[in-house]
Amino acid sequence: MSSAQAPSLPTLIPREILFGNPEKTSPQLSPDGKYLAYIAPDEKNVLQVWLRTIGQEDDQILTADKKRGIRIFFWTYNADQLIYMQDSDGDENFHLHLVNIHSKIVRDLTPFQGVKAELVELEPKFPDDMHFTQMK
Repeated sequence: MSSAQAPSLPTLIPREILFGNPEKTSPQLSPDGKYLAYIAPDEKNVLQVWLRTIGQEDDQILTADKKRGIRIFFWTYNADQLIYMQDSDGDENFHLHLVNIHSKIVRDLTPFQGVKAELVELEPKFPDDMHFTQMK
């Protein structure tokens, strides 16, 4: 078989397509239906939680992670707050962080080294409470 008759190999799929960040992912409506939160990369390609008012194009970043990006978040039953989970440099010791969507103030609810926190329950009757576990 001559080289002219050899079948050509398909074009390789670029690594960024397979392993890169999504444009937008994990959309979730706020409990009051006024906002849509989602995960998308910022200008440095780090995944952040973004917020949009339903019916408007006022997208804004709520978080400011500088390294690994955020992949998991939840609305609380208080429509002004959401929770996201973040570890430190891949150690898988996830902390729960609370962010107010208006002030953008972020609080680490589990600021203990070497401990992994996990959200257990949110209760609509107690919108300002949450139950979580911490494991060493």
